[in-house]
Amino acid sequence: MINHELTNENVSRVCSHFTRWAMDIHLTDEESNAVQEFEWTLGGVLALTNDYFSWNKERLQSTDRVRNAVPLLMRQYSLPQEQAQLLLKGMIIREEEKAKILRLALEGRDELSLDLKRYIEALELYAGGNCYWSATCPRYNRPQEELLYA
Repeated sequence: MINHELTNENVSRVCSHFTRWAMDIHLTDEESNAVQEFEWTLGGVLALTNDYFSWNKERLQSTDRVRNAVPLLMRQYSLPQEQAQLLLKGMIIREEEKAKILRLALEGRDELSLDLKRYIEALELYAGGNCYWSATCPRYNRPQEELLYA
């Protein structure tokens, strides 16, 4: 599939550090290591979801810099736009399913600290809130004709 390591790394790092700081959550080194793949996966969900919903706006911008997964998938797999969007949607769903499996594995650990429980829940709320925002915000959902005259 597409390589979104840099995006995932940046999103995951910012989200995880900010969330722990804002909630005064302190994880042990063992807990930090255990939750790292869950953070990474939800970072991917955030980045890919943003690309999915922002594409209709971004495709109208003239630039030589690709900042969205849709045109990358179009080029990589020689797909029309609609199929690339469907593929991206499937990738997001797969990553969400992976996050669920990782969460269940974390919750199955013998001793789960209160901070780790709060952190796992916060990351899921963060990802869900981002998805809702991307799906409903005026920035991505304003009628595209208005953008031509803005």
